[in-house]
Amino acid sequence: MTDVYNRPRNEQRMAIYRQYTDNAFVLDYLASLQQTKVAYLDSAFDALTSHYGDMETYAKQVLGLTEAQLEEFREMYLD
Repeated sequence: MTDVYNRPRNEQRMAIYRQYTDNAFVLDYLASLQQTKVAYLDSAFDALTSHYGDMETYAKQVLGLTEAQLEEFREMYLD
């Protein structure tokens, strides 16, 4: 779904990149950097879980979120 929402922005970026190069390898690489891939997200969540145990601990320790803020996020996105 993210790719669908980001498509117009990504197409604009690619048009700009094409002004600087016509190298297919470079353009393919730049396009791949803009993609949302399940494997990338899975790896990030695996690393987070391995280091912090779970998302809530990460949010509190690294992002500095309070329990009240986490509850707001839960209400907005999970309910």
